[in-house]
Amino acid sequence: MNESKLNIRYLQRLAFFYAFPISAAYVTPFFLSKGLSQAEIYLTQSVYSLVFLLWSIPSGYIADRIGKSKTIKLGVSITGLTLSLYGFGSHFWQFMILEVFLAIGQGLVIGADSALLIDSLVALRRKKEFIKQSQFIKAAGFISIAFGVPVAVLLVKNLSLGATLTADGILVLMGLYFAWRLREVHVTRHVSVETNELEAWRSLRSLIAIPSIRWMLILLAMLGAGPYLAFWLAAPYYQHIGISLLLFGPILALRSVWKAFLSYKYHSSSKMVIRMFSYATLLIGVFLGMATQNIWLVWVVLGLDIIESLSSQPLISKINEKVEPRYRATMNSAVDIVNKLAFIVLGPLAGLVVDVMGLGAGLIVIGAACGLFALLATRRLATLNAL
Repeated sequence: MNESKLNIRYLQRLAFFYAFPISAAYVTPFFLSKGLSQAEIYLTQSVYSLVFLLWSIPSGYIADRIGKSKTIKLGVSITGLTLSLYGFGSHFWQFMILEVFLAIGQGLVIGADSALLIDSLVALRRKKEFIKQSQFIKAAGFISIAFGVPVAVLLVKNLSLGATLTADGILVLMGLYFAWRLREVHVTRHVSVETNELEAWRSLRSLIAIPSIRWMLILLAMLGAGPYLAFWLAAPYYQHIGISLLLFGPILALRSVWKAFLSYKYHSSSKMVIRMFSYATLLIGVFLGMATQNIWLVWVVLGLDIIESLSSQPLISKINEKVEPRYRATMNSAVDIVNKLAFIVLGPLAGLVVDVMGLGAGLIVIGAACGLFALLATRRLATLNAL
């Protein structure tokens, strides 16, 4: 079979092992069980995001220089080893160090995987399928969580919360089998290495200088920050409304199946202005519903899954239309830089609000900040006719 076709297949299969499916529901309870406050939990994630932020462009350039497939293999190896050790951590400073290595590993994968997918589709003359195929890859990651939940419940019941993290590290290392089968899709280069490096950075600066691209990056960051920040508040939210710890996994499994269905079924890029306004409005509504801490409104969290599953890929596809093939990994890393910058700023602030004023106030602050900025960005993009 054609190597480009195999790349697409192996990226989908790798996603099944790389989604942290066993620990996803229990990582926040794990931190809380080690005595971390909500602000400290967000601070560990800010450290991750800061390292990822500083590492994103160099890692993207490394992928463009030595090859996306090689970079993915290295990144998966580092991620798996780090996560395997994570379950044995017991102190705040240990988690900070482990987050640094986790950011390095994931930074090598994220950006390179999208770039390799695009290069493979271009080689097959199927570039227009990027949204569809990337959604299929996301679906594979979501469905793996449903399969991982029974294992997670057994580990929590019989061993410990930390065992779920170690199990995910082992699972990631098993995914190396598919990472090692990825092959580079070669792009012909007509310039020297030195010229190539200079052009990559110039291309990045030129891309960010485009007003429509800047607003797309802001919109991506806000729609991504909402579900991301809510993830770290899911455990205290469920506890406040009276849901048992052992039910966290089954709830996540149901939500993951829902996200897999959305990712697999919907991959349209039409009517983007209306859709982005809808996502931003939905984000505000979900957080307000969660802030009531009413168990009968627990279903509103499904709105976050809609946003997480459907909002990013159409925007990423729009951005990639303006990117030269040889710089795709570098440019896709720019998307993650903006996302992580939003997490760095909003995370500790949200954590402090939750610790000082309570969960309800924290949910309102997050929903209002992310939703209103998303509405502003969408309005600006509509004015620029960029969607």
